[in-house]
Amino acid sequence: MADLFGSPKIIINSPTNGSKVNHKVPISGTVVGLPSQMELWVVKDINNRYHPDDGPIQINGNNLKSSAYVGNRAPGSDQGVEFTIYIVEVGNKTGKKIDKYIANAKQNNHWPGIGKSEIILAHENLLNEDCNYDGVIKNEIKVIRKGCRIGPICKIISIIYNIIYTTYRIAKEDPIKAALSIVIIISTLIIIFRSA
Repeated sequence: MADLFGSPKIIINSPTNGSKVNHKVPISGTVVGLPSQMELWVVKDINNRYHPDDGPIQINGNNLKSSAYVGNRAPGSDQGVEFTIYIVEVGNKTGKKIDKYIANAKQNNHWPGIGKSEIILAHENLLNEDCNYDGVIKNEIKVIRKGCRIGPICKIISIIYNIIYTTYRIAKEDPIKAALSIVIIISTLIIIFRSA
């Protein structure tokens, strides 16, 4: 992706486009010329909303290091699905907004994402007098979620994990619905195993 302002220069060494990855994707590379009032963040575009990972990206000298989390963490889930990871340069003010979003999402265990316009603005709106411009995409990496060597077992584990996680979320909001969900799940599993 083109660098709109000529600076900073960012090179991502890992992952490379087309890499097969697990849920946690280590990111490493180099950066030169990042202004002090700017930060770099890792975000993914999911359902037309940006989903940031913990950040900002750590920079030590010219080396950068971070992680992206793609797809569901259950084994075997999202296998073969392509995800796009973006490195986004934002002003400190926008970085604080992203921090606040992550803190709220963790507290409520709800990750709706951030509207793209809250991070990335049209080019002509990016730069203002104090150089505290909002985000610009600096790098784009397409990765593919790895499959599981024992496919059918991973799919079953993934289904069970998703059922448990969904039930847990329902239980936090409505214990009666959660109890009914568990009864329905157990009944369904009994029917499936009896017919197999």
